[in-house]
Amino acid sequence: MTDVEAARADLEWGAFTDDGPWTVPERPRWRVVVRRRRRAIHERLPDLVQPPTLPPVGRLLRVLRHLVPALGLWAIGARRRGGTESRQDLARRLRLAAEALGPTYIKLGQIIASGEGLFPAELVAEMRRCRDQVPPEPFAVVRRVLTEELGRPLEEVFSHIDRRPLAAASIAQVHLASLHPTEPGGEPVEVVVKVQRPGIAALVESDLRVMAWIAPHLVGRIPVAALANPPALVELFGETIAEELDFCLEGDNMLAVAATYAEMGRDAYVVPRPHPELVTRRMLVMQRLTGFGFEDVEGMR
Repeated sequence: MTDVEAARADLEWGAFTDDGPWTVPERPRWRVVVRRRRRAIHERLPDLVQPPTLPPVGRLLRVLRHLVPALGLWAIGARRRGGTESRQDLARRLRLAAEALGPTYIKLGQIIASGEGLFPAELVAEMRRCRDQVPPEPFAVVRRVLTEELGRPLEEVFSHIDRRPLAAASIAQVHLASLHPTEPGGEPVEVVVKVQRPGIAALVESDLRVMAWIAPHLVGRIPVAALANPPALVELFGETIAEELDFCLEGDNMLAVAATYAEMGRDAYVVPRPHPELVTRRMLVMQRLTGFGFEDVEGMR
């Protein structure tokens, strides 16, 4: 690391410890490996999104079992009706297929849902329904993952953790929790704990290989695929989801964004602070903030 990079790294960490809820005596250990992990992800990505000669057969058959009926029934209906109605029907069938295929495809639907102007309006509107469709993992599973990441019982770190998740998404779910007071007689520190779903990394890798194999066969086949450029979509999706599987990278991004706002004097913007000693690949403990959903206009008013 150069002197400039080291100074930048210190700024990124120190920029938001002045009034923060945690004392940070030194640069946290998990940030030291972030640069190496990010490079390793990008070096491996071309192999994951390169169309394989033969993808994982079991997963491919499951994908085709859901996609072929959806696209086939739409194609029959499109010849009869055509127009906007048929595009809406296709979007609905693709959304149902994504939900049936699980977290990786739901995540793809969520990315499409934020792509207004890039994807057909009917598809964007339908995929918005994927944002809260993933059932949460049982708390026993959450406890096991957290115990493995902490290397000690939950009770040694948290004074309380809600068994019911605040929200559940495709890769992870979040729980409200409180850390033990830092000083005798002090108040517990309210936090949010993000926990990765077990086995999600292997499932994502399998799904990426299936997507990479299917994508070239969809070019020019259906209107949505032709507009979205399936191989390019798979490559972009692979890069996005691969980084999201390592919460150390997410914590590092949070610090970098906070540092940028601090440099610009944008004090009105608040970025949740990751706990300096409670960030791992599958666990992210961060400052608890309250607010409104992006589309909750009435709540904001």
